[in-house]
Formats: sequence, C-alpha cells, structure tokens
Amino acid sequence: MMRALIRYIEGAEAALARGVAPGPIAAMDIVRQLQRMGDDIPEDHLERYAELAARMDTEFAGLGSAGRQHAPNLVVSARRRDSEDRSCSCAGR
Repeated sequence: MMRALIRYIEGAEAALARGVAPGPIAAMDIVRQLQRMGDDIPEDHLERYAELAARMDTEFAGLGSAGRQHAPNLVVSARRRDSEDRSCSCAGR
C-alpha cells in the first residue's frame, strides 16, 4: 500500500517537473482508488496492487499529452506582485 502511495507521489512530482499543473494531477481517477485501496484490496489479493500501479502509470502518461494544462510560473507571478506592492502610493503609512 505504501509503495502505491510513493509511486503516486513520485509520478506527481515528475508531472509537475514536466509543467503539468497541480489541478489535473489531483483530478486523476486513480486518486479515489488510492484513497479506497485499504478497503477495496483484500490482503489475500496483493496482485491487485500491480494492476493499480499499471493504471496509475497509464494516467500519468496521459497527463503528458498535448492537451495538458501547464502550471503558471509562480516565481514570476510572486516577483511581479511583490514589485507592485512596493510601488503602491500608500506604502509606508
């Protein structure tokens, strides 16, 4: 079970590094399955974790398609907002 969670985290980090926005990662169908795996996968059916991992890999691969949403450049946005705050005429009051 922990390996499945670690696989999701590593896949999410890789997707973010490719420029995929957090929203599509959080909206993946696999997220609900990960939340329920403790209830849905009996202890005597450990092979179902391999099936879960394969579905997860497929979904992460789909995030890399041409229709993916890119994450905004948060560093630039934060810098712009910071410089706008300094240029406010009410600064220092």
